[in-house]
Amino acid sequence: MEWLDELLSEKHELELNQIAWIEQLIRMSVYEEWKKCDLEAKVDTLTPEEYHQLTSDLKNNQIDPIDHGLNYNQGDIQKKLAQLK
Repeated sequence: MEWLDELLSEKHELELNQIAWIEQLIRMSVYEEWKKCDLEAKVDTLTPEEYHQLTSDLKNNQIDPIDHGLNYNQGDIQKKLAQLK
């Protein structure tokens, strides 16, 4: 049972696709540059719980493509209209 204790006590590292996803969310967030740099520096040390919390926060703080004149689609327009109601 020693192997089970070792497995459970190990820090679970994020996969490369998770790191790439959170880095993309950071780049497209509305945060100031200094905060983006700070978050990017911490990505490699995030636990899975911190990862999920940060991704949730970053999703809520993304640049609005409609307000900023970026490429957007019908889904973005529908989300924006739902927020305005």
